Amino acid sequence: MPTIEDYAIILNNTGAKILISEDAASWVYARTSESKEVVRLYKDCSNENYARLKNKKFICAHLQNFGTAFESEEIYSITLEQGTLYTLEKRMRGINLSTIFAENRQLAAQLYIQAAQAVHALLAHDFFPIFTWGSFIAEQIRKSLVKNKPLLISKHLDIGPKDVQLLSQAIRTNLSQIPEFSFIHGNLSMDSCLVDQQHNTIASIVNFGEDSVVGDARLDFAYLLFYTEISEQHRRRLATIEITTFIKQKYGDAVIPIINIYRIYLALTVVANEAHQEWALKSLACWQAILKANYIWQPISYHPPMVNHFRLRNKKEPDLEKNEAIRVAPLVIQQRPSTLSEQTITSTKMACIKEEGAEFYEEEELKHDGPPTLKW
Repeated sequence: MPTIEDYAIILNNTGAKILISEDAASWVYARTSESKEVVRLYKDCSNENYARLKNKKFICAHLQNFGTAFESEEIYSITLEQGTLYTLEKRMRGINLSTIFAENRQLAAQLYIQAAQAVHALLAHDFFPIFTWGSFIAEQIRKSLVKNKPLLISKHLDIGPKDVQLLSQAIRTNLSQIPEFSFIHGNLSMDSCLVDQQHNTIASIVNFGEDSVVGDARLDFAYLLFYTEISEQHRRRLATIEITTFIKQKYGDAVIPIINIYRIYLALTVVANEAHQEWALKSLACWQAILKANYIWQPISYHPPMVNHFRLRNKKEPDLEKNEAIRVAPLVIQQRPSTLSEQTITSTKMACIKEEGAEFYEEEELKHDGPPTLKW
């Protein structure tokens, strides 16, 4: 892996001297604080990453042909030479949604939903559909299981051929019919969404790539929920309420097994990522229960049947953010009207609905001794 010193000549040649940002994948430099172009220096300089960037460049170029409600990335050039990999790109507008999330979780969740809807508003027929969607997801899970088998075994999760067959059958049964094919992002984390703070709207959406395909829009919403859960314990409650409520209002109870299947799929795709590994393992350790659950399963500190309600009877409502009253500005989309304004976002003061067999717990972190030893 190269260090920033290995890029000294490139920075000197491009005149990019100001460090704009740094993450696990790259450093981003600009010539001035007002520059409209940036140089992104990658820490992974493999041929595989180079191929991914070429695919990303193609998708981003295709997105420029449409009047999207958001700005998307433009990659002007990709260079791989002498152990270094870097791109010249358009500088994106807006602040990271994670920053908003740290200050106002409910607002962040609404913006998160808005970002997904803006992506889905793109006309699917302008892209490249995967018509056998259930088979595609089943094959992706099979590949992930093979790839991550040593890691899962080391975590006491053994995988067998019968388990792969059971998962594949559940996927093909539940994903045999897709309500509507949409263009989906496939990796819509909060880090992929940049916000215009002045107007409380999504300014830019980034990180389109190999997972950006035409498929089931419900996958993006499952990703929203999954990624929100990974955030800090004391910060995720309101956002999770907002997203879970939206999903059920939009699709009804029939979406429950779909979201649960996508949870297993997403857990397998991120389990090798140390930042998300603990959360992914919590899901994978209970995959059989997830498939059978008649509620949206979530490995959070609340009893699973309550995850869609979160309100304990006779309990004082927790203090909300001071600026909770701020709402998201209406989303303007050219191709397809947004359904966000048609959805009634349920107040956090929602009545607790007692489900059969549910127990009611105090809102505190349940103690876990790690995932159980489970024979798959």
